[in-house]
Amino acid sequence: MRNSFTLICMLCLALGAQAQSGYWEGGLLLGGSTMSGDLVTQRMGSMNDVNLAYGLMARRFFTPNFAFRTSLIHSRLAAADERSMRLTDRGFSSRTPVTELSIDLEFDILGHHRGKKGLISPYVFVGAGVALLNPETYYHTANGHAEADRTADVSGARFVMPMGAGLRLDMTSNWSAAVELAPRATFWDYVDGVSVAGNPDSKDWYGFGTAQLIYRFTVADRDGDGIADIDDACPELAGTSLASGCPDRDNDGVTDAEDACPDIPGTPALAGCADSDNDGIADADDACPTQAGTPATGGCPDGDGDGIIDSEDACPLEAGIPENKGCPYRDTDGDGIQDSEDACPETYGTPANNGCPPKDTDADGIPDADDNCPYEVGTLANDGCPEAEAAKAVEEQVQEVLDFATRNVRFGNNAAELLPNSYTILDEVGKILQDYPAYKLKIEGFTDNRGASSYNQQLSEARAKRCYDYLRSKGISASRMEYRGLGEEKPVASNETEAGRLQNRRVEFSLFK
Repeated sequence: MRNSFTLICMLCLALGAQAQSGYWEGGLLLGGSTMSGDLVTQRMGSMNDVNLAYGLMARRFFTPNFAFRTSLIHSRLAAADERSMRLTDRGFSSRTPVTELSIDLEFDILGHHRGKKGLISPYVFVGAGVALLNPETYYHTANGHAEADRTADVSGARFVMPMGAGLRLDMTSNWSAAVELAPRATFWDYVDGVSVAGNPDSKDWYGFGTAQLIYRFTVADRDGDGIADIDDACPELAGTSLASGCPDRDNDGVTDAEDACPDIPGTPALAGCADSDNDGIADADDACPTQAGTPATGGCPDGDGDGIIDSEDACPLEAGIPENKGCPYRDTDGDGIQDSEDACPETYGTPANNGCPPKDTDADGIPDADDNCPYEVGTLANDGCPEAEAAKAVEEQVQEVLDFATRNVRFGNNAAELLPNSYTILDEVGKILQDYPAYKLKIEGFTDNRGASSYNQQLSEARAKRCYDYLRSKGISASRMEYRGLGEEKPVASNETEAGRLQNRRVEFSLFK
């Protein structure tokens, strides 16, 4: 017994010596007790014998993970042979009030996060204690060994060794709750008052299962920055909460030790330096700190991403090359001559003609320089001149089509809208212009002499323009056509008869160079 008190006193001294920093906690315990011994066959006790247990607890953390705690707990241990299938015939029963004072060393696995709301942390502990035990045992008279146990000195204080594990929930920075299971090794066989009449070679155990409500009284804060040492990454240097308790002069959440710009608020991504335009480039390294840019342009804007800043880019919306002032290299006609140097950027040409094709006035495929008849479509075999008979035959065939068109292109009565059959005829006229690119087309509108002259002139011009517009819609260039209205002029028949007036209401088509 003397050794037990000595051990507890040594633990108290250790508690005082080691816990110069850290904080105190206190709590209430409420749960149940059970025992295992000569009257209970189950190793961990029987649920039939659970009794109320309650007590007080004080704890002192001296590191984020380690703490000493002392507990005072009271309960009543009970056991009876009648609740054990193998011992019902013996008929013993016991009631043992127990009051225990213990000191334990506790290891909290996640203790350095203590006070973080919602954290569940497991812990284990082992310690030493003194239990006041006073067994009250009923012995059946038929058992011959009962007398030895009845006369044994079983009351008083006994050394016990608590051990166990629990789970702790931090509800706030001050309030916590926990549950734990804690068996006690007693090194004694008379907790239930029975030894000789039972199994003297096996020592009795008892234990508690409790729920705890815990309050933290004090929090160590050596640097006085309002952040508990246990949560302070720099417990001896005053700091800020944004920097986890470390110094942070510009209060940007990056500690001064890691801040490349400790006096200018910045972002962690840039080692604490500022980025006014949020382009990921620190202002100190940004040539355009108020305009979002790219690393390739030193932080300046580059809308087309060609590596040339917009202020120096002649084509800021098109990716280009430095040699062309940020503009792309364009060669629309694919002749190998850049548009900016090509006199004919949309027509395939040669360097000798500054990007233009060799001149071919009659468009017969023979450049004027090699064409003896540059204004007449000819053949290569005839040095660009037409063969006389062939040219005559072509002209006759073309004139037949144009004459047919003059006679048969018709419009609605007193209107400039083409009748359906007229479109096919105009398509043939358009084909002639495509086949003979050296020629141009003259379109002239006429009317009979009925109605006002001014009206007839306007109607004739509207009809000529309608033919002109249709041919343009078919791809004929406006530069190859001209139109006009001549009204009542140049009748080709008498206006005194309907047949004559019909001939006078016409649109004439003629080729010219």
